[in-house]
Amino acid sequence: MATATATSNSHPRPFADHIYQPVASPEHTSEAPPTMNQGHMTKVQALTPLSVLVTLAALTVCAVAISPGLGQVSQEHGTYLTPNASLVLFFWAIMFLLQVGFALLVVLSQKEFTKRTIVNGVGLRLAFSNLLLAAWAVTWVLNKHVSHLIGLVLLSLCGLLLLITVLLLQIRYPPSLSRPLDWLFIHVPIKMFLVTIIQLDIPQQTFVALGWDVSEGGKAAFENLHKALWPSFAVLCSMGALSAIWIFATMDVTWAAAGIYLHLALLYGDSKRGIGGLGERRPPEITAAIVLAIGLQAVAILGSIVQKSISQTQQQEQEDRLLEEGEPASEEGRIALGRDPQEEEAAARYEQEHDADASHDENGHGDHRVTRKLGSSSGH
Repeated sequence: MATATATSNSHPRPFADHIYQPVASPEHTSEAPPTMNQGHMTKVQALTPLSVLVTLAALTVCAVAISPGLGQVSQEHGTYLTPNASLVLFFWAIMFLLQVGFALLVVLSQKEFTKRTIVNGVGLRLAFSNLLLAAWAVTWVLNKHVSHLIGLVLLSLCGLLLLITVLLLQIRYPPSLSRPLDWLFIHVPIKMFLVTIIQLDIPQQTFVALGWDVSEGGKAAFENLHKALWPSFAVLCSMGALSAIWIFATMDVTWAAAGIYLHLALLYGDSKRGIGGLGERRPPEITAAIVLAIGLQAVAILGSIVQKSISQTQQQEQEDRLLEEGEPASEEGRIALGRDPQEEEAAARYEQEHDADASHDENGHGDHRVTRKLGSSSGH
């Protein structure tokens, strides 16, 4: 007993049991992290900044130097899913500003975990997505039916690459408050990119490729536009519901903010001259679907935050009750309050030392019992 007490005193607990986080982030787990290919890192460092520059150049040229440009073609092919141009331009400006930060992070970062996140979590997929977007800009200003079909394929490939990247990041390299730059320059721009591609660009490109827009003018324009009434309603409701499920399950603030903002851009898309500048106002069914999508995503993020808060409170009460009863706190019930890497390392070191001490004490008592038994046998 004295030995156990001395050992316990020689290793003071770094913090209370009830704030110990049993499942550490991938950066601090004992499991060996995925290895980083230095050659692949070099490719990412070279191609990512280049892709950002190429895409920005392509979008600028297609929007300003070519007539009709991106905005004029979008106005010509107005649909029920055509957003407010100024609001979308601001969204893309923020996204590419963060992508510039990502490019700098790729080149300048010295943290091993950040490098693994970039190489194994993002890789070259973001660079390829940017290049696909640059190619799409060219097909859009060509303004032919075939080019719009090609543009739809390009956007679909772009969305698929971004979706794979977001899933990998969420599963293997989730965002953490202990790494704010990783969250801001890696997770945020990629999710913004994905949300605008799947919620706005692909549906709008699909309707343009199908001819469900106002490009023909006159009576035919309204007839074609009205063909997309219920498909647009279905797209808005389904994307709002799917986004809400993801947001609630992952408490994804970035996705929620991007999705709500883009739906607000849709809501004010025809506020001046109507769809395609023809004076056609959005029907109430589409407005209702947009409001529903906004509401679903807002409720999802608020519900996720409340659910997490309630869960943490219940777990803390359970741990406090176990401590009062003198029972050890279970690892599954301990609350993750978030600690810096030094605290994580101290926790892991304490657990290893505690397990080693417990094993040593058991072996010591066992040896003592064996010695006493042998001594008793020899006395007889």
